[in-house]
Amino acid sequence: HRAWRRQDTVLLLVLLIPGIAVSHPGALLAVLALGTPALVVLGWWLWRARRSVVSRVWITVGAIGLATVGALVLTLVRPPASEIYWPVTGTLPTAIGEIVSAAVFGYPVALFFAVLTAVGVVTAFIRPTYSRTFALGMGFVGAVLYVVVAGSPSETVRLWLSGPWYNNAPRLASIWAIAAVPLAAAGAAFLGRWARRSLRRYLRPNPSLVMVIFTVLLVTL
Repeated sequence: HRAWRRQDTVLLLVLLIPGIAVSHPGALLAVLALGTPALVVLGWWLWRARRSVVSRVWITVGAIGLATVGALVLTLVRPPASEIYWPVTGTLPTAIGEIVSAAVFGYPVALFFAVLTAVGVVTAFIRPTYSRTFALGMGFVGAVLYVVVAGSPSETVRLWLSGPWYNNAPRLASIWAIAAVPLAAAGAAFLGRWARRSLRRYLRPNPSLVMVIFTVLLVTL
């Protein structure tokens, strides 16, 4: 049954990708951009786990192929240069500040989300796992794309990196929001475990009640 499920997943991807590419190329490019860290992290873990020359040759070939495909996609899958007309929305420090405060494209500061994301970043560095490292890489890609499109003074860099999305800051802001959610979830999970351990140690309440209270606070804030 597992083999069939894997085959179904592969078939689903094969059928979905052309449809997404035709209906919304920007969405497909966002999936590829945010999915790249997963492949990079997988390659790094395989490199450390597989010591044989043959395995590392295949890993190297895969990395070169991935980089080649990425360069071709960024070069070919983009609108005409005359249609890429969106200017920057601020300066480079302003764009970085928007990422840190979770207030991209002029939206109000989402302080609680920003704190959860920061905790998720710290957790990914201190206690790295495959999923946390993947989430960190995905958040980094989303942040770089937004910072470049919103505040980079180099039009060449903006055209090359964010041209497929028309250099449109709102589009990249939404991509960053998707990329930051796993980090915020990791931060919330860490804080939830910390709160549960702390309350159990000092107050010894019902663990289920602790999690319910924390969830209510998380949703409310």
